[in-house]
Amino acid sequence: MAVPQMVYGVPMISFAGDGFCFPYPLDLIVNKKQHGLSNIHYQVSDGKGNLYLLADGSYTTLFRKRVLRNSAGFPILTIREKRLRFQPMKTRLEVFLVGNIDKDISNFT
Repeated sequence: MAVPQMVYGVPMISFAGDGFCFPYPLDLIVNKKQHGLSNIHYQVSDGKGNLYLLADGSYTTLFRKRVLRNSAGFPILTIREKRLRFQPMKTRLEVFLVGNIDKDISNFT
């Protein structure tokens, strides 16, 4: 099966799924909604109002965890921010894809 090429000859790279690859530029709008003091929800849609992604997360936990979901609400990937206790200026992001069986080993760091 041939890999689709973008208009400018740059190959598409899919890390979360082929449903998020478009062969043309797409303008996206990110809406941020805050619920209470700690919960934040993001909605990513296009100019016509079609919903593409949902993200939710929390600020109050030690491991800040954000879940990226598709428009149907199914999780695509999970991002955890781990703050190091002795080095407050350093943070580390860990990305977990849906197909990951082991919850302790991240797909990306």
